Amino acid sequence: MNSFKKFVIVAFYLSLISVQAIVRVALKVSNETMINTNVPLQNVYDWIYYGSIQIGTPGQTFDVVFDTGSSDLWVPGNGWKVVRESVKIYDPKASRTYRPNGKKVALKYGTGSLTGILSFDTINVGGILVTGQPFTQGLATPPRDTFQNVPFDGILGLGSPSATILKQGKVEKKVFSIWLRNFAKSGPNGREGGEVVFGGVVPEALHHLD
Repeated sequence: MNSFKKFVIVAFYLSLISVQAIVRVALKVSNETMINTNVPLQNVYDWIYYGSIQIGTPGQTFDVVFDTGSSDLWVPGNGWKVVRESVKIYDPKASRTYRPNGKKVALKYGTGSLTGILSFDTINVGGILVTGQPFTQGLATPPRDTFQNVPFDGILGLGSPSATILKQGKVEKKVFSIWLRNFAKSGPNGREGGEVVFGGVVPEALHHLD
């Protein structure tokens, strides 16, 4: 029986088509912006894990939390004002593949909320290009809300984008998994914090107990 050894691995089997390859998305918790399927990861005290994606053509990089409990993707849009000055803002005018919608969106999470507008663009998740992906340009969050001062830019709910990745024939198997490493085992300053895998699992993260 597979078990967990000071980390968490979650696999979701999706009833969609499978085709070509396994793609890994590196998770990290830091203020660095990197896109690399083999990038070192960072875990800040087992609090938040996030990784980098790109939106638009050419790609604009954002650090997002990969959330298994939601299906929406959002990043800050023009007018987004929060405490953290280094937050990155999506610029639709800089993307050749941006398609406007304008529908007002309200998103609520267990620890935060925001309002924004619906948009469409190409996203790059660990080297996978997903075209026409709906997402929200965040415009406002309430005063003293959790999203006012967090070390990430947005949230990628794995429900919708992961299904799109499979529908567009980007991965081999009907599965994605998340490996979150314990901070004590994450290397210097927690830089090896885990990863998200679309199309498979992390074999080295599995441990068998008799």
